[in-house]
Amino acid sequence: MDETKPTDQKPSLEPPKDIEGLLKDLPKINPPPPPPLTPPRSAGQSGTLSVPHPLSGANETLSVSPKPLTPPASQNSPPLLKAPTDAKAVAGRPEGTAKPPVPSSPSTQVNQQDKFKSLIRTMGEDLELAKKGAKPESRPFEIKPPPNIPKVTPIQPPKPLTPPSLEVKLGPAERTRSLELPKPKAPFIDISRAKKSYFLKILIPILGIVIVFAGVWYFMLRNNEIADTTPTITPTPRPTPISKTLSELIPLSSQITISSAENFLTALNNGIKSATLTNGGWLALNLVDQNEVKYSLNQIFQKLNITLPNGILENLDSTNWTLAVYGQKEMYDSKGLLSFNLTPKPKLGLIAKTNFPSSLRSALNNWEITMTDGFKNVLGLDPQKAPTQTFLDNIYYGAEIRYRNFSYADNSIDYTILNLSEFGSNYLILTNSRESIYSAIDLLQNQ
Repeated sequence: MDETKPTDQKPSLEPPKDIEGLLKDLPKINPPPPPPLTPPRSAGQSGTLSVPHPLSGANETLSVSPKPLTPPASQNSPPLLKAPTDAKAVAGRPEGTAKPPVPSSPSTQVNQQDKFKSLIRTMGEDLELAKKGAKPESRPFEIKPPPNIPKVTPIQPPKPLTPPSLEVKLGPAERTRSLELPKPKAPFIDISRAKKSYFLKILIPILGIVIVFAGVWYFMLRNNEIADTTPTITPTPRPTPISKTLSELIPLSSQITISSAENFLTALNNGIKSATLTNGGWLALNLVDQNEVKYSLNQIFQKLNITLPNGILENLDSTNWTLAVYGQKEMYDSKGLLSFNLTPKPKLGLIAKTNFPSSLRSALNNWEITMTDGFKNVLGLDPQKAPTQTFLDNIYYGAEIRYRNFSYADNSIDYTILNLSEFGSNYLILTNSRESIYSAIDLLQNQ
């Protein structure tokens, strides 16, 4: 069949009656025919098959006009390609997935060509029919039904194997005579065991009673016996410490001789001024007459014109007293500003032991009324400068102090009865300033 070039042809406007009509209306492209098969060079060897070109155009119908195959001269001809028997198989094969042709025998090639001619409609035939003015014939296109798919029966699981039942048959029973039961023996009574069990029944309660009494004695009666036998420890009386004498507490002293013809107060002040004092230190004064006889406490008060109420001298120890001078450091000016001088200022003081502190305290309270007038010349006091008309209270390390300032604490009357419980003694302290009475309290408490 001659190869013709495709020409422009308008598709038919008539509705297609069948699939063949649809194929007829679409533009057709004749692909180039496949090259002829080359026979093998030697017998027994198959020639190399040439694979046809893949079909192009997904939406175009391809019309194939195969040429008649000429049988080769050699007897052993190569196997022929078997063309598809179905136009649907040719048209429906996807692009680029052409399978190699199956070789066929020469006797079947002519029938296959006729079959292709009857199934495939080419453009050449349509042109010849158009030249003749004849209408192209519509050829029926058979659609083979899909092959029946065999039904797949599901594989049933194998039935579980049941072991064969074992039947055990017992043999026929034989006649046997009944077994004779052994005759029970008479129980053996052990007389010794019966005696032991009876003895234990009596012994156990007795032991329980003994244990109870032993516990009561150990935990109750024994403790009382131990408590009774414990010796009573009587504390050994602690010896009372002996208080130092005033001469031991104030070792420094200065002797001042005052004759009976001299003014006692003037001679006393002159002796105090000539004594050597230290800041914060005490100096005992030893007052004697021209015969070096020491003045008694009562004589000193009389020489200084100080009237004592009843109960003062009577409650003082006439053998354990001292008249001393203290070196004052604390000073106040006229404006009440505190200052400290390098040169100590003498402050007169009296320290005397008392055996009747309560009676002495009552007598001192009565003396407060006239005490200022009695000491104003001796201590240099100005009653007009006193801020208060009565004595006031003060406490220093447990010591109750009665005082009156003129007008500040560096020039005052301070007195207290100091109780030294560790020594079993009491002392009257009467001074001319707050600093001096604090120093005397420290001196007695810290001995």
